[in-house]
Parts: sequence; structure tokens; C-alpha cells
Amino acid sequence: VEADRILKKGADQLKIMLESNWGNKVMSEAIARTIVETAHKLDKKVSAHISLSRDIETAIKAGADDLAHMALNRVPDELLKKIVEAGIYWTPTIEVWKGLTKRGIVSDAYLLDNLGRFVKAGGKVALGTDYAGGPFPFEMGMPIKEIFWMLEAGMSPSDIIVSSTKNAAEVCGLGNELGTLERGKIADILVVEENPLENLANLKKVRLVIKKGVIIRE
Repeated sequence: VEADRILKKGADQLKIMLESNWGNKVMSEAIARTIVETAHKLDKKVSAHISLSRDIETAIKAGADDLAHMALNRVPDELLKKIVEAGIYWTPTIEVWKGLTKRGIVSDAYLLDNLGRFVKAGGKVALGTDYAGGPFPFEMGMPIKEIFWMLEAGMSPSDIIVSSTKNAAEVCGLGNELGTLERGKIADILVVEENPLENLANLKKVRLVIKKGVIIRE
């Protein structure tokens, strides 16, 4: 009932807490599935907040559309395959975990390994940093730190660019409006001086920023 009310009031998306790492109030699979079914009836997406691999099974069974945050412990290969088979996107938010690691709150030992194996298994990744999700400064503008951590994990430059455009739009429920250069979509375009497929740092060498077809930086 509450999920239906929130969505009908104008929410674009729901996020459910499937978190058994911090706190003892864990959402049940039945409640999570009911929320997802309610959202999907209204053509809305549901993101599942997780930080441990043991909570991923609940997200899969509930029918979540994406996983928010990379698991801090090692994710078994068989579980990675289940995520891929379910067509669930993963938004790793490496930057927030790295920041918390520096403060001794979590360990980032498995982050890049999990991400690399997920991609090798055919997983769909969306770029996101969890901006302002930790008690430390985040990089503003182009999330180049996140991009290079994704590269270190084994993602190709092409895959990283797709994750930050097409896939990110899909995760936000805006795949029909944003994320790719197609007729009928909003013309939000970044034009850079040199080829980012050769060096992702070239994404910071901006020539033009076009918003809804209008040049706002030249």
C-alpha cells in the first residue's frame, strides 16, 4: 500500500533495503517481492540496496531491477550467473566504498574482483558513485575515479562508456529518453577533443556540452 502511494504521488523509482550487514531489521523476501510487483505494475523500477552476497538471492527472487552497491565479500561464481540470467543491472559505487575503506569502516578487498568476474560472466553494469553517500568529499563532475576503478576491474573503455550512458539511463528508467544517440531522444551530448576509447582520461578534454540540443559550453 505504501509503495503504491509513493509511486502514485510521483516517485520515479523505489529503493528497497536488503541489508543484513548493519542493523537487525531486514526486509523479508515476501515484502520485497510485493513492492517490486507493485512498482512494475506502474512501469516503475526497483533498486535493491545490498552490501553482502547473502542478500543478493533475496533481490533476485524479489525481481529487483538493479543492485545498488558492490558486495563487500566475495560473490560466488554461481551467484553471479544467477544475476546475469535474471537480467539485473549492477551499480558498483566503488567510490563510496573506497572512501569508507580509507576510514577503516569497510574493506574493499573484493570489490574489483567481484566486478571483473561479473562482467566476464556477461553482467550489465551501470556507473554510479553514491555521491554524498559517505562522510567525505566526492569528486564533482566527470566521475573519473570510478571510471578508472572500473577499468582496473577489467572492463573495456567501450563497456565503461556504455555503463555510464545507456545502462545508467536504463537503471534510472529513462532508457526511452536518454543514454544513446537516437532520433526522438533528448539530445544531451558530450563532445571531447580526443578518442576516449584510446584513453578514458580524454573524457575530461571537453569540447562541447549539449543539453537538450542546445550548446551550453563551447
